[in-house]
Amino acid sequence: MTINWHYPRTELAEQFLDAFARGATSSYTLFAPRRMGKTEFALRDLIPLAENTSN
Repeated sequence: MTINWHYPRTELAEQFLDAFARGATSSYTLFAPRRMGKTEFALRDLIPLAENTSN
């Protein structure tokens, strides 16, 4: 049995994409201490949502 430790942040990802769609920003920087989930957020929440939204 494999435990999935990912905590989805779908609402946060939607807020990021909404800011891009409105033209409010053209880039974001994620600042946080090491091992806080920045890469996991990008890979498992933000990028998949962006790919699904653009189709």
